[in-house]
Amino acid sequence: MSAPVNISYYRYRSTEFITDVPESKLTSAYMVFVIEGSLLYYVNGEPVTVGAGQALYLPSGVSRRRDECKSSVKYYSMLFTGGADEDTDRLRTVFTYTGMPEIMWCVSLIDRSYVARYYDGNATERRISLLFSLLLNLCAEASGGETHNQYVEAIISYVRENYKTKIKISDIAESIHLNPAYCSTLFRRSTGMTIGQFITKYRLDIAREELGAGSTVREAGEAVGFTDPYNFSKWFRQNAGMPPSEFRLRSGGSRRKR
Repeated sequence: MSAPVNISYYRYRSTEFITDVPESKLTSAYMVFVIEGSLLYYVNGEPVTVGAGQALYLPSGVSRRRDECKSSVKYYSMLFTGGADEDTDRLRTVFTYTGMPEIMWCVSLIDRSYVARYYDGNATERRISLLFSLLLNLCAEASGGETHNQYVEAIISYVRENYKTKIKISDIAESIHLNPAYCSTLFRRSTGMTIGQFITKYRLDIAREELGAGSTVREAGEAVGFTDPYNFSKWFRQNAGMPPSEFRLRSGGSRRKR
C-alpha cells in the first residue's frame, strides 16, 4: 500500500573521486544505490561497505559518515521522509538489488521526473511520490529473508547475560554502539518482535523450565531476577496466563524431587 513520500534530495553521480562526508545524525531517511565501484560508510561508528549492485538504507536518527573514495564510482543517493511502514520496516541496512531489474527501472524514472518537476510543478511531485512508494515496496521485497546480523546476535547475547537485571534498551544500544531507536528497529525488522517482547519471552521460558524441574515459586522467581515472590507471580500470570503454582502443578514439577 502506497504512502506519501517527500524527497528532499536526489542525485546521480559518476565520478573518479568522492569526497568524505563528515559525521552527522540523519534527520531524514537515506538511500544509496551503487552501480559501479563501492562506497565506505560508518553507521553509528561501525564500517559498512556498499558495493556495485547493492543498496544502503539508513533511517532517520542514525549517525552517518562517509569516507572519501579515489576510484570510479557511479551511484544514486537520496534523502526522504514518509513511505509505508510495512515497507521501510523491512528494509535491510545493505541489500542486493540486481535480482530485481524493476528497482533500477523505478530509480531511472524517478531521476527523470525529479528533473522534470522544475517544469511541471505539483503534477510531477505527485508522480515522484507514487514512484518512490513503489520503489520502497520493491526494495522491501529485495530485502526479504534477512538473517540475524551481528547486531541482532549482540542484542540476544546481552539479554542472555543480563536477563536477571532490569534491562534498558539504552544500555543495550550503548553496549553495541547504536542509537537506541535504530537498535530497536533493527531487532524488530530481523526477528519480528520488539526487544522488550524478546526479554519477556526469554525470562518466561527460563521460569517455566525451573518450575517444571521442581523449583518452588520463590526459586523460579529468583532465577529470572525477582526477589519478591508476589511480584514474580503477578508477572508470570500476566505473561503465561496462569499463576506459577498452577503451571508447576500442571507440568509435574510439584511431584519431582530436587
